[in-house]
Amino acid sequence: MPPTSDGPVQLSPRDPRAVRCAYCREALADTAGVTCDGCGTRLHPDCVVEPRCPTLGCPRTLQVQAGGSATPARTSPGAAPSGSALWRGLGLIAGVGMPLACFVMNESFASPPMELVANWQYDRLWSRLSQLRAADAQRPLYPLLAWSMAAYVAHVGGDRRGPWVRVGLRGGVVLAALFSLLYLPTLPAALIGIIAVIGLLGFGPYLALIAFALAALREASEPPATKEEGEQEGPAFVPWALWSALGVTATALVVQRMNERWAALPTEDPNCFVATAAARGHPRLTGAAPVRLAHGRVLPVTRQLRALKAFELALAALLPRGHRALRWAYDRLGPPVARRLSPATATLAWVLLLPAQAAAEVALRLLFRDATRLIDRTYGA
Repeated sequence: MPPTSDGPVQLSPRDPRAVRCAYCREALADTAGVTCDGCGTRLHPDCVVEPRCPTLGCPRTLQVQAGGSATPARTSPGAAPSGSALWRGLGLIAGVGMPLACFVMNESFASPPMELVANWQYDRLWSRLSQLRAADAQRPLYPLLAWSMAAYVAHVGGDRRGPWVRVGLRGGVVLAALFSLLYLPTLPAALIGIIAVIGLLGFGPYLALIAFALAALREASEPPATKEEGEQEGPAFVPWALWSALGVTATALVVQRMNERWAALPTEDPNCFVATAAARGHPRLTGAAPVRLAHGRVLPVTRQLRALKAFELALAALLPRGHRALRWAYDRLGPPVARRLSPATATLAWVLLLPAQAAAEVALRLLFRDATRLIDRTYGA
């Protein structure tokens, strides 16, 4: 400050009790003004020109009330901006729509399609675990699945702070991860049927896992919701205890049903493909090569077997009713023939199946652009 004719200006310390309005910078009385409950910023009531707190970084919304105080407006703490409506819709499809469709489809089949469930005891581990893909083995998990889906819907709707929502979202991550591992061997079939809606359902567990994981992370990263006076969220112990009790009970019932199904299976393959038996013919003629399947079983695989299996998977994806009818007839005619094939007669069966192989390959080329690659990828490398 430059000196004046009367001498330098004398400065004195500011009264620490003086409070200034964050908008006009004029002094505020001790009891007057509007106070943001989030950051403590104060303004004159007339200076509240917009609902949002003027402090940079403060997300609170001011609401002028009698007595010159303000609290954040009671809006949905998790409400998303209108621009994210598309993502919310996609999340509901991935987290709720597709899992529901998968379970409805699984319940609609008397026996699971595309050999999802082992029908004989080819080992003690993988053939036993595959029984979890049967609808009756999964039913004890339905209450937990319903809880998780309801929590996801509530989360998308804005209710992200309730303890039951948090428990449901985290439990949904666990359930989606479980089903993702359980149906991992079916991914090739999902890729084959991707041109049909039923093929897209093969990606249901993985899309649900992504949707629930993102929702749980968003919920965990949000600040605690502002509660109105007298409002209490409620203890988180109750939903956690209920989820744990349901989880332990469901796990025990699932394991019991899985073991019962496995114990009732025959010890020898009752449903062998004729093409599978034909692959045991002379390898120089059939071109069979050993392939280790996802469950560890080693199977001789020929080009013929790959083509016929690829055609069956495509038929199951595109015409499920026709596939079930064809499979019903084959399950009664094919296995008795397959069990009677010796190494010598297996070579003859391979020769007799060459026209069926050719027809299958022609049909696949009409349906898919790269049918050769599709056939080669069936049963793995």
